[in-house]
Amino acid sequence: MGGKEACRGVDCSRSSIFLLFLIPESSLPPFLPSSLSFFPSDCIKGTSVLLYRNTDLRAHQFFTYTEWPGGVFGSPSLTGSRPGGNIAAAWASMMLLGESGYVALAKTTMDVTERLKEGIRGVGGLGLVAEPDMTCLAIVSRDPKVCILLVGDAMEEKGWWMERQQAPASLHLSVMPHHNEVCDRFLLDLKTSVENVRRQGAAALTTKGKADIYGLVESMPDRSLLANFVVQLYNSTYRLSREDGENIVSMVSPSFERGGLEALGEEDDEENDEEDVEEEGRER
Repeated sequence: MGGKEACRGVDCSRSSIFLLFLIPESSLPPFLPSSLSFFPSDCIKGTSVLLYRNTDLRAHQFFTYTEWPGGVFGSPSLTGSRPGGNIAAAWASMMLLGESGYVALAKTTMDVTERLKEGIRGVGGLGLVAEPDMTCLAIVSRDPKVCILLVGDAMEEKGWWMERQQAPASLHLSVMPHHNEVCDRFLLDLKTSVENVRRQGAAALTTKGKADIYGLVESMPDRSLLANFVVQLYNSTYRLSREDGENIVSMVSPSFERGGLEALGEEDDEENDEEDVEEEGRER
């Protein structure tokens, strides 16, 4: 690296929270090992913090611009100002749960993970991509007659939201405490879906599903084509169109594209109507 030491970081996500309440305090590793420069961690899922080893490293995150006509501009991150609702909600949740609440949730989640691991191994033809130490796992097919992506489609028809992965094709599970209430039903539906796919293949589905799409994506040898496709997908999704059909590129949502322009036009019409009424009043 040109004689300079590279910064190294680890995405701790939820694991950093759970580990703190599963490992005895005397056995915990250093808060920030000497080999790491930074790491992100979830306080509550949906709200994360990014921790640096020192202020010199953190300084590279900040943005400043002193020549702006409006004055000196500074931002603590690339995203600029953000609403504080998530931060307030995370703090309130942490204060409500307390240490005992986190310990209980961590234990429940690990127990559910163990039940899922055991149940998945009990379904013929299925296995795990790797042995998970924490609460995330991936289901893979060991049976050539069972396409795991078709199993994912069959599960979604039963009301489950399945995360697909590639290399190898698998179904990813992020286990949460509330999954304790549906674990048994999930395993039962999984076993039924595997049996149906093994017996009928794609005919086991009543809808098109996503297996063809994910299978095609995984088989593409030139990954740059896939990257270009994603860029074009976003370009076609986030746009505004004029009445003459010409596209105006803009980072707005499709829902605004459908209704936003008309809404803006209605507001303009209301303002014009109010001006006409005021003008008529003056003339009288």
